Amino acid sequence: MSNGNALERTTKEYRQNVELDNFPAQAWIHNPDLSAVQSLRSRYWKVVGDTVVAMSQAEKEARDAAEIAVYRANHKARIALDMDSLVQSRYPGALVSLITNIEVGASEAGKTNRQAYCAQLRTWLETVMGHAQTKKTAVDSLPTVELVEDTLLDTATLVTADPALTVDGALAIND
Repeated sequence: MSNGNALERTTKEYRQNVELDNFPAQAWIHNPDLSAVQSLRSRYWKVVGDTVVAMSQAEKEARDAAEIAVYRANHKARIALDMDSLVQSRYPGALVSLITNIEVGASEAGKTNRQAYCAQLRTWLETVMGHAQTKKTAVDSLPTVELVEDTLLDTATLVTADPALTVDGALAIND
């Protein structure tokens, strides 16, 4: 019985420090040399005999072309979920509705300061939705799966712009 690393030949699943007897050599490469592919995502690896090599640029492009539509759709859905999670974690739907109603009421009552403070939440929500839409649009134009995967919603910037203190202040302002 010996321990080592194993790479599944088809899925490229990599297991470290495993009991190699539990990983049949027909399906797994024992202690593979990954130095030629260490900077690549495993999707761009190929197995030739017991050797792991990088796909050629043409092979990478062919693989990306075959999978890009699915990656784009899935990634746009992830961006939408990230946006929803960000908004819901900070402003559950009922709170957004309440603040919107306060804004409308303040406008009707001529309470311009309160209305302006409440409007900052609406502006932030529009910014979040606009940012997410921009990212989803960008995903449609990206030529590779790798570039699609690297397109993320910039939640840190959006959190920094969150008008939480202003919204809290709006609830206390009566003019």
